[in-house]
Amino acid sequence: MMAEATYARDSVKNPAYLFGMALTTGQDLEDVEEWPERIGTVTANEVNEAARYVFNTENFITAILLPEKEGRE
Repeated sequence: MMAEATYARDSVKNPAYLFGMALTTGQDLEDVEEWPERIGTVTANEVNEAARYVFNTENFITAILLPEKEGRE
């Protein structure tokens, strides 16, 4: 992600796009400028904890989808 943030600034169009998107969604220029540093502080344990929270097994529904049999509508 850090490399992508660097490459995103390596053109004329991308920085303008990033700043424009940030400003239209309520962020400011500092949010865009500081994003690589903020992402760099995230640890693997924090990512794993967030994934466990989002992908918990308590709220999942599993279904098996089968094709319709001939003669059934």
